[in-house]
Amino acid sequence: MLKPIAPRGDIVAGSRTSIPIFLQRVRTLVYQHEARRALFYVVAAIATILLVLPLLGILLGGSRATALAVLGTTGLILVLLVVGAIVLGVVAPRRRWGTDPELARWVGRRRREVASDLLSAVELASAPVRPGAPSPALVDALLDATSARLDDLDPPSLLEPAELSRARRWAAVAVVANLALGVAAPHMIADGWRSLFSARPAPFDGAKLSSVPLVGDLEALLTFPAYSRRPKLPLPSSSGDVRGLPGTRVALKARVLVPAATAELIVEPVDRGESKVIAAKLDGGQLTAELTIDHSARYRFAITSPSGERAIEIMPRAIEAEPDQAPAVQLMAPADPLDVSNLRRVELAYVIEDDFGITSAELVWEAGKDRGKKPIAIDERSRI
Repeated sequence: MLKPIAPRGDIVAGSRTSIPIFLQRVRTLVYQHEARRALFYVVAAIATILLVLPLLGILLGGSRATALAVLGTTGLILVLLVVGAIVLGVVAPRRRWGTDPELARWVGRRRREVASDLLSAVELASAPVRPGAPSPALVDALLDATSARLDDLDPPSLLEPAELSRARRWAAVAVVANLALGVAAPHMIADGWRSLFSARPAPFDGAKLSSVPLVGDLEALLTFPAYSRRPKLPLPSSSGDVRGLPGTRVALKARVLVPAATAELIVEPVDRGESKVIAAKLDGGQLTAELTIDHSARYRFAITSPSGERAIEIMPRAIEAEPDQAPAVQLMAPADPLDVSNLRRVELAYVIEDDFGITSAELVWEAGKDRGKKPIAIDERSRI
């Protein structure tokens, strides 16, 4: 009657054989080797990207939309590189060589002379109890013989030095190339990075520029501020250039010359400041819009087609803010400085001028500590 054979897993895990210690040393070296190799390759890839990016920035010519696309794509690639390095350098080796049999096969491919014995020793030592299993004495003999052969096998010699050297060489070349280009052309590199991170937005959000007018039969109606007492001024068949006092309301009406789903007025300050977008109303092929003159500026019509394509006029139309001059006072009499005594009556003659009219005026005087003011009567003709 056959007696049950004890499982041999405790033999591999025991301290009386060097096989577990050998495999653990090999596993540690393999993990370190793969992690370093992945690190060097990812450093080489990142250094190459950092070398190419400023060159792309120069070629793009400062296009903000393209720069954002390049930076976004680069960020995605960098994330994928880091994730790939973690997977290939950390996760995959542990999944591939985490068990003793798989690691024994890897050692056997590197050292054919111990391939069969090492794998057999590992598998037999961890084999479950079953009828017909090899005798413990045979397994012990195999373990002892294999352990003796492993004493002459140096774990670091199982690694391929060329693999790590190759990865290190690629990383060094990429880093040195970055440094060399930075030293040889620092201004070019700086301009390239500046083009990527400080590129100006595309004009009018990338709208298509139209060299021909997008609207025709343009009419303007100017409603001046009430204080100017100017009547409304219609401008039929206008070029679109308008001039008026600050506060003047301008009503525009035009015929759209292209298919349009929406229309806008883009008002741009002459000097500095943010552009302003004014929505226009569409009624069939007719466009209406209103704006208020508050400072000199220029404006363009922007049309969005039913397909979603946006076009804007290249040639702007002018908005000129007409200055409101301050009133001017000219003293006519007395013409020269006059010495007077107390209570003497002094006749004053003066002319008050303004570009629109005078609504009120006051005479203000000062004599030592004596100060005063007196309203001046303005007739209706002077008010206009």
